[in-house]
Parts: sequence; C-alpha cells; structure tokens
Amino acid sequence: MPDRRERRWLVTSGAARRAVRTRRADDTTLEVTVGAGAEARTLTATIVARSEDAAVVSIDGRSTTVRLAPHERGVHAMAGGESFDVTAADEAGAEARGGLGAEAREPSPTADVDALAAPMPATVRAVAVQPGAVVAAGDTLVRLEAMKMELTVRAPAAGRVASVDCRVGDLVQPGRPLVTLEPLPAPTAGEDGS
Repeated sequence: MPDRRERRWLVTSGAARRAVRTRRADDTTLEVTVGAGAEARTLTATIVARSEDAAVVSIDGRSTTVRLAPHERGVHAMAGGESFDVTAADEAGAEARGGLGAEAREPSPTADVDALAAPMPATVRAVAVQPGAVVAAGDTLVRLEAMKMELTVRAPAAGRVASVDCRVGDLVQPGRPLVTLEPLPAPTAGEDGS
C-alpha cells in the first residue's frame, strides 16, 4: 500500500523542470528529495508559519518566505525572486511520474504558455524584448511586480519573439501569455559551418 504522506510533483522554473518527491514527517515538517540515485539530495523543510497566500519555510537553518498562488493544476510559488510552478504528478502526467529527478525534455517555446504568463496578478515593470528578437532558454523577457516582490518571466526555450502582448504599467492576470515565442528554424546544410 502506498505511503499517503508521500507525494510526487513536477516543479518548473523557466526552462528547468524537475520531478520532486515530498514525504510529510508531521504537520510542519517535510522531507524533500530532488534528484535520483547517487545524485539525489534530501532536505528537511520546516514550515515555521503559514497563511492563505504565504509560508515561511526553514531549510538548513535558513528561513525563506514563499508566496503562494493556487491555480487549477497546483500552485505558483515565488521565493528569492524566482517563480516556480508546482504541479502534482497526477496532473503533470507521465513526465513527472516517469522518473524522480529526471530532467524534462526541452519544452517547445509555443507549447509552454504557462512559462510565458504571470504566475499571479501582477504589474508589468519592464519589457526586455521586442518582436523579432532571438532569445536563449532562460533569457529575461518581462519583469513583473506582485505582492511587493519582483518576478521574472524567462524564455522556456530558445526561440524568436513573435509578439509582445503587454506594456509597462499593465496589470496582467495568470494564464495570459505576455510574450509569444516561435521556434527557430533548424539550420540547413551549409549554414552550420559543415
């Protein structure tokens, strides 16, 4: 019988995706395992305080405030200026169930709409790209502010900016893409220097 205290998650930040396993030790303590086999790391996270939209979590004696915004498949979390999408493995599909700690395939720029949207209601503070720009995975596209925190929307994969669908000062909602990327054409023979 499976341990009901154990859960599997898919955690996405920009182009990086990791399968993570959590095991609840008690009401405030979680064992968090990232990676698999010899590469696995297990951390103990203690929830020091929590409210509807935030939690103070202590890991290795360092406390961090994590802002939380639930969505239909899981929760958007923000900590240390980074934004993460946390989805239960049941909702994430075979990719998360396939292997603990396995790196996901490089997402296609057009398919990863959530990565190109605000994780929660936010105000656009800066737009770093223009249509036609070529970006690499992880490049900053838009900077947002929500709940007095700066959030960065990064390219989930390399691509060309097809459109920018926000302006500085706009109030944007989760799920609405702020930038549209299109895949770069594959180099043809002779273009790659061979």
